[in-house]
Amino acid sequence: MGDSRKLKNHFSSVRRPYDVAMLEEERELKKKYGIRRKSELRRMEYIWKNIRQRARRLIAEKDKAKTELLFNKVDSLGLCPGEKSLENILGMKLVDVLDRRFQNVLCRLNLANTPMQARQFIVHKHVKINGTIIFSPNYIVKKEEENNIVVDEKLTRGDATIDSSAKPVEKKEVAVEEKKEEAKEKTGEKKEEVKEEQKIEKKDESAEKEGKTVKEESK
Repeated sequence: MGDSRKLKNHFSSVRRPYDVAMLEEERELKKKYGIRRKSELRRMEYIWKNIRQRARRLIAEKDKAKTELLFNKVDSLGLCPGEKSLENILGMKLVDVLDRRFQNVLCRLNLANTPMQARQFIVHKHVKINGTIIFSPNYIVKKEEENNIVVDEKLTRGDATIDSSAKPVEKKEVAVEEKKEEAKEKTGEKKEEVKEEQKIEKKDESAEKEGKTVKEESK
């Protein structure tokens, strides 16, 4: 059968997990980019640190073939849009990697209104890249794939997500207004009925009085 496959960690632990400044920075990044778990942020840090470590090693080794491979990788992912140099790669920040996440790219291309809506589209398998469904919000989108992102037509047709939330409110308002009008009509009908009954009672009283006067005169 052979040995079982050993799974590698795609993120590394933090040396000081209870650093207040780091925790506040991570909280802001989670709100801005719609990240739900710290492990997702650690994966992006792992990619960022790995690329910078390779650049730092190549500065010492000066291997042209490996540097070209690194330049091609960074260029295909769109992480360092400036000149191709190891110094620019070392100056790359974590935010540059977070901007290339699938969730953030959807918001930047105006295919979703908010980061959380973009995450919902991706997790619910409503988005395709080159005809294949990508359901990971942490997928690093390549520059060639940006023009091939397709969202389900049912979601983008006339901003169905926004209209669907607005329709029930309008229906409720219309229903409330109709109920008010019906109540007013009922109260008006009741008032008219009361007035008619009062008129009939007055007529009956006047008729009784006239009958009494006729009897007295006959006597």
